[in-house]
Amino acid sequence: MDVRPLRFPAPDDLPKYWYQNNPVLTHAFNAVLLMFPKGELFFIEAVTAYRKDVSDTTLLKDIQLFTAQEAHHSRAHQLHNDYLKSQGYDIEKIEQDQDRKFKKLKKILTKKQRLAVVVAYEHFTAIFAEVVLNHPEWLKDIHPVYQDFLNWHAVEEIEHKAVAFNVYQYIGGSYLMRVSMMILAFLAFYKSLIGYLNYFAKVDKVSKWQRVKVLSKFIFIKPASFFQLTPGYLHYFSPTFHPNNRHDEALLEQWKKNNEQRVLATYSMRG
Repeated sequence: MDVRPLRFPAPDDLPKYWYQNNPVLTHAFNAVLLMFPKGELFFIEAVTAYRKDVSDTTLLKDIQLFTAQEAHHSRAHQLHNDYLKSQGYDIEKIEQDQDRKFKKLKKILTKKQRLAVVVAYEHFTAIFAEVVLNHPEWLKDIHPVYQDFLNWHAVEEIEHKAVAFNVYQYIGGSYLMRVSMMILAFLAFYKSLIGYLNYFAKVDKVSKWQRVKVLSKFIFIKPASFFQLTPGYLHYFSPTFHPNNRHDEALLEQWKKNNEQRVLATYSMRG
């Protein structure tokens, strides 16, 4: 794991429909990206809540690096939220709603259940990252800055994919809680995704039929995201599952070899 403090402000020439010049797909991705600023902070809080219970020095170091990476992700994605605000969308209302939902989660879920939710979402992001890096066609037709932004995030999600899981194992988390919280996380994610997508579509007057047509093609035909994502997602339900059993080291090495130095030089917060 490496901490790369980068920032990716939306470039001046970023099209409103920045994903393949398609309003439906753009807003589907906007809906996902909207969840990261608040979500990453929730992840950090759930994992670091157990820091005092961990005596293993390697795991403590991993928690520290996980926290740093996720904090940078939260800040980087907030820039995209700010861009959406500049486009006239009521993102502040959505962020306030997210605050209420996370506050409610903290009340109804135990400390261990919250960690299990984070373990589930970390698997989500790792599988998504693996698919994006393995299938460059996902990002090939978007602005180069956003290509770098999303690939950087994908790389770091894979780098720290096992940290929350290892903490959960360390504190004796059960299989039953792990999979039940995955089901909860799955339902919550897609409820938010559809809700945000419908909001953007309503503002931009994108018809329901257009949404169904475009998303059906994306999910089942090209790039067929359902078939790319589902096998990795289902691995989570194996009692012997561990994130590191998915060997994606070559994807990381390829990005480091071909892109890391250029990305660091271009987007570094220290530069």
